[in-house]
Amino acid sequence: MKTGKKWLAAAAALLLAASMTACELNNDDESKSDSTANSKEQTETISESSSESEEDSESEDTTESSESDADAADASAKRTSKKKSKKQKDFVISKNVLVEYNGTDTHVVIPDTVTAIGDSAFWSNSAIETLEIPGSVKQIGNNAFSNCAGLTFVNMEEGVETIGSAFTGCSSLEDINLPESVTAIDEIAFLHCNDLTIHTPAGSYAEDYAYNHKLSSDQDLAVYEEDASAGTKIKADQYAYKNFETFEIDADVTEICAEAFQYCKFLKEITIPGNVQTIGPDAFEYCETLKTVVIEEGCTELKDGAFQYCKSLKDITIPASVEEIADSALEYCSDSLTIHTPKGSYAEQYAQANDIAYDNNL
Repeated sequence: MKTGKKWLAAAAALLLAASMTACELNNDDESKSDSTANSKEQTETISESSSESEEDSESEDTTESSESDADAADASAKRTSKKKSKKQKDFVISKNVLVEYNGTDTHVVIPDTVTAIGDSAFWSNSAIETLEIPGSVKQIGNNAFSNCAGLTFVNMEEGVETIGSAFTGCSSLEDINLPESVTAIDEIAFLHCNDLTIHTPAGSYAEDYAYNHKLSSDQDLAVYEEDASAGTKIKADQYAYKNFETFEIDADVTEICAEAFQYCKFLKEITIPGNVQTIGPDAFEYCETLKTVVIEEGCTELKDGAFQYCKSLKDITIPASVEEIADSALEYCSDSLTIHTPKGSYAEQYAQANDIAYDNNL
């Protein structure tokens, strides 16, 4: 009986120990489960925080980018506004009358708020090459564009009515569009514009004016197109009144424009290379100490007054490539002037026609 009781006691002890172990294991699993859950919650929290941070960052980047684009657009608008403002300041306008222009642009567009262009408003502005006059302008005053040596093209829109002696001395002016609305043009409006063609509708006042004043005209509207293939020009009035004795013309120059060397009173000699095709009106006028000119093969034209009043000029070499010389190109030069040119050349014929000494031994 004692042995049976011992066995029962041992069995009871074993059962108690097993029960305690099971409880501990359950507690450990619950602890691990809680820990895992907590860890998962922390991970999700971190992930959510990171996501929110990225969204905030993207939002900030987008905002900064938008602000940057807006700033750039604003800066561009300000620059454009300043540029327009500067252009507008070039025009001095009083009560819709343009009284003075202080700009240096080669292409000038008259503002459409202008109703009249005053006397001498652009007098002797050698920078202007092309000009647009809107129909809002009814009247163009005397000498408004006189002696603008570089002016080659003018477009007037329908609406212009009266033109004074506005373009006298514009020696480079080649094309001008005159609308049917023009009803009065001064007698000397285009004095000394020897290469001018007036483009105007058939039966217009301007057509009759051109005929009566022996000016070239047609009924086709002229359109100015800048020649992209054209080389460098020595611009109108560019070296006028300078004090050099010699001058070297660059190899890329294709044209010497009007009055480019006018009144260079110390210039003694000049060689004009063959790349120069045209010597413009009055280009060397009043170069009073100029004695020798050599024009190389390649040049084709000497325009009005090119060497006029060069009273010391004694020798000029003109190649066979020259096919046109204006009557006044060598007017009022030295009485002892001699043209050196090949036999049978246009220059030889010019010398004979104008009673100028020449030799044809080139």
